[in-house]
Amino acid sequence: MNYKTCLVLILVLFGLIAFVYLLFPESKFEGVLTNEVYLSPNDKEIIYVYEKEGTSKMYRFEIGDTVSKLLIDNVGYNLSEPSFTIDNKRMIYRVWKKNDPVIHLFVCNSDGKNSKEIYSDNLLFSPKFSEYDAQEIYFIKASEYSNHSLIAKQHPNGMDLYSCNLKNKKIKKLTEGNYYAINSYDFISGNSFFVNCDLTGIYKYTFENLKKEKLNIKGIDSSSVDQIYNNRISYSKEEKKYLLSSNFEVYLWDGKDSKPTSIFISQPGVQIKSTSFFKNEKRIFISDNIENITIIDYKGKVLSKFKIPYPSF
Repeated sequence: MNYKTCLVLILVLFGLIAFVYLLFPESKFEGVLTNEVYLSPNDKEIIYVYEKEGTSKMYRFEIGDTVSKLLIDNVGYNLSEPSFTIDNKRMIYRVWKKNDPVIHLFVCNSDGKNSKEIYSDNLLFSPKFSEYDAQEIYFIKASEYSNHSLIAKQHPNGMDLYSCNLKNKKIKKLTEGNYYAINSYDFISGNSFFVNCDLTGIYKYTFENLKKEKLNIKGIDSSSVDQIYNNRISYSKEEKKYLLSSNFEVYLWDGKDSKPTSIFISQPGVQIKSTSFFKNEKRIFISDNIENITIIDYKGKVLSKFKIPYPSF
């Protein structure tokens, strides 16, 4: 191949790249918002964020109710990822404006009153209170908002887990993984926690020295494992079990190099969105993509099933 031919090919390549960028221009930051559903630690209430036409509000209803009550409405802002203190007295949640990478963390009473901002920074996700120190919060922070493909959707990535002391505002970086995405994390004990990372897996850390250990899932197909990495995982300290879910199946797992135990399979076409343990009862909470809540026991027996009572907005 001669010099002129090489030059022509290079020019054509650059032309194609420029054309693709014209077709798929880089988008502004719009945050991450889905219709999220969460079980309150009092085991009685369900909290959800309902988004419609670019506006979101936070609602709650008691299990068995047919009417939802407005919990929080920050006019002009998006809301996301509510999480409670272990005693259910306070709640932390994310607030942001469209096209603004700055995320504000607010704390309020569990009834939504006395809301105030406690911290803000770029690209913050999944805020939680420490289960062991009332002045300590945790959050995931992404280092950038980009993609690794010319045609892929912009996505926050380069994530790690941090802690923040509310008294002295001291920030501590707890992981050094620069993970593409951390989809969930939970506390195993006062000495350890885990992070669930898209594309790479589940990692257990110790607080004392931040030593990292990879937890390997065995015995199920790779596509289901990838889905598990992409979904929310929680941990039961009483049962010493992890709660895992693929898109259509729920598992209990001991966290060792072993096969998870399948306990529930959704109906055809019904995709599992999130799961969590009840705090004080041996039950499991499941939400799906058609606005159902299913409650099962640890053997997978369905105890109750009902629709989320979405408001008219």
